[in-house]
Amino acid sequence: MKQPVFLLLALTATFTLAGAWAQTAPAATVTAPPVTPGAVAPGTPEETPVTPPSASAEFTVAPRVAGGTVRAAWIRPTADLSAAEAAMDGLAARGYTDVFVEAFYHGQAIWPSKVAPQDPAFAERDGLREYADIGEAYGLRVHAWMEALYWQPPTKYGLHSVLLQEHPDWETLDVNGRRSSEVAEGMGFADPGVYAVRHLLYDLAAEVAVDDPNVGLHLDYLRYPAGADFGYNPKTVQGFQDVKGRRPVRYLDAPWFGFRRDLVTDLANGMARSYRAAGGLSSVSAAVNAQYPLWHLETLQDWSRWTGGGRDKFDRGVDAFVPMAYSVSTLYLRGLTRYVLGRSPRPVWLGLRIGAGFPRLEELVAAAEAEGAQNYAVFDALP
Repeated sequence: MKQPVFLLLALTATFTLAGAWAQTAPAATVTAPPVTPGAVAPGTPEETPVTPPSASAEFTVAPRVAGGTVRAAWIRPTADLSAAEAAMDGLAARGYTDVFVEAFYHGQAIWPSKVAPQDPAFAERDGLREYADIGEAYGLRVHAWMEALYWQPPTKYGLHSVLLQEHPDWETLDVNGRRSSEVAEGMGFADPGVYAVRHLLYDLAAEVAVDDPNVGLHLDYLRYPAGADFGYNPKTVQGFQDVKGRRPVRYLDAPWFGFRRDLVTDLANGMARSYRAAGGLSSVSAAVNAQYPLWHLETLQDWSRWTGGGRDKFDRGVDAFVPMAYSVSTLYLRGLTRYVLGRSPRPVWLGLRIGAGFPRLEELVAAAEAEGAQNYAVFDALP
């Protein structure tokens, strides 16, 4: 029990400092077209194998509430429509309101995209539309869960990204020139400093809206990888040099830090804008690191800045943040909830993790509600 108490005290003591840092961190001017993610704890969606829900699965019950409160769940898609329907039926019957359906992952889509490969399991089908139709039948709002920059899973999963195989020059590199898929967690990330990467993601966001304007957009992995200093793709470095007239310095280069942070911010705002400009009518949400910038600062996911640039009616950034507050301690969760509610410029749908080693959902909800949280998103709602 000593560790959670210590962490809570440390987190509480740094709230004010973190808020001040976020306001004073150096900004950078990014040369990008007019329409130009958080590190999370072990065991989160990043490190969970892709396994579709079973049609006979037992579901975790979401607390029933009245009014417009959000009770969301992340789910991975299956090409078995009967299993998909059973999953959605079970979630709706147990009080969930929204579903984040994994729709772009490992650099492939479940719908017939014009700019990205399609998951072979959904060949000649529109998996996103299928899930949207099932969700509508059960009164669930469906959101396209987009793993924006994470395109290549670690080699232990035996999966390969067609996009990164076709475009190896799009992958982000660390300060020593090594590919993200070769270091840290072995996860291959595209670099947001590459023009083609940004515009492919803008096109994907627009395709979601065109496919079904009532399907929401849920952004995830919109960040640099954790565990090392990334962002050294030659195109990104050249972009910085074009703006600043010099190459980045290896350590303590505030303008270089701000330049890459702003690339991530511009990408988040740009995907939200592209979705709305293409006719998207639902919400844009983003799964983010609840503890940023106190933990994994190198991911450059300063999500409190993802509020749009106000250039037009579509440019208003993310509508709701989903800070992944995955904790084995309800005491620590209370402090973390207070932190994200105070830091977020938009409504919060608090991300909760359940399952082996984690408290029961009812305990997590009680702890978060004690600090004022009202909306939740649950990972591992399906076993």
